[in-house]
Order: sequence, then structure tokens, then C-alpha cells
Amino acid sequence: MPIPYFIIIPIICGLVAQLLKLVFKPRKLYLETLISYGGMPSSHAALLTSLCTVIALRQGINSVAFAIACVITIILLRDAFGLRIYLGKHGRTLNKLIARLSKEERRKLPGHLEDQIGHRISEILAGTLIGVGLSLILYYLFL
Repeated sequence: MPIPYFIIIPIICGLVAQLLKLVFKPRKLYLETLISYGGMPSSHAALLTSLCTVIALRQGINSVAFAIACVITIILLRDAFGLRIYLGKHGRTLNKLIARLSKEERRKLPGHLEDQIGHRISEILAGTLIGVGLSLILYYLFL
């Protein structure tokens, strides 16, 4: 049985957004960029808004599935913008404190903490545009 398009389309949108990070983070290592959090555009926003779009096109905006997808999207994107920005600030602060320790004390700790794990509004909006726009194109190509 083939994988349904309503699963494939959001995955494609998320992957396209993640691959586009290579354009916006050209100095980072290739693999590191592909698996990184944060950055332009948001692959989470692309994947989730794509799922909402495909459900809206298939079942309508009055469906329970669309409501569930929208609520999950709002929660996750709010976390990507708010919580992960907050965690990034903690990471930067902890990295500064760790840098003040002696080499011997630093060896006992895990390495450098990631501090770019959240998204700015522009990154979420770019991911949203990719998710909705690419979903519309792919949906009508598949049907």
C-alpha cells in the first residue's frame, strides 16, 4: 500500500525547509546544518502548516482533524518561538560561565551547549509560507 500523500506532502515541506537552511547557514558544516534546530526557515513551521493545509484541503476547515492539527501547530510553534528562545539564552549564559572555569573543571562537563535552538518570527513565517505554498502546489499535482 503506498504512503498517503497527506503524510508525504508535510514531510517533503519539512525537508525542503531544512535543506534551505544550507543557503542561510553556508559556513556551518553540512550535516550539522541538516540536523540543527532553529534558523531560517523553520522546518517545524513548514511541516506543521503543511499538515494543516493538506487536512483543510482534504477534509475542510470544519473537521476535527483540522482543529487538532491547528492546536498542535499553535502549541509547537509557540514553543519554538518562546521556550526554545528562552533555552537558547540559558545556553549562552551557561557557556559564558563554563568558559570561566579551569580546564580541569571544564573537562568534567559536557561540551559546548547549543544556543541557537529557537526561531525568530521571520523564520516561522518563512516556514509557514513554505508549508502552505508548497502544500498547495504538491496537493494539486498529486490529485
